Amino acid sequence: MLEESQSGLPDFQTSMLQDLLRGRRLEHDALNGAVVRAAARAGVAVPVNRVLVALLARLDPAAR
Repeated sequence: MLEESQSGLPDFQTSMLQDLLRGRRLEHDALNGAVVRAAARAGVAVPVNRVLVALLARLDPAAR
């Protein structure tokens, strides 16, 4: 499935990748950050989303 997806959209770039390449602020907090905040309110663990938020925050040009 992954191989088919890659061959079907070889030049496709996500909006977040486009923002990163252009030095724009990333939308990670609005996406994964919202999941982390909602999960915290509900008392649900979302470790993968927490890691994504932390990693993307380090890449975010707005954080530099």
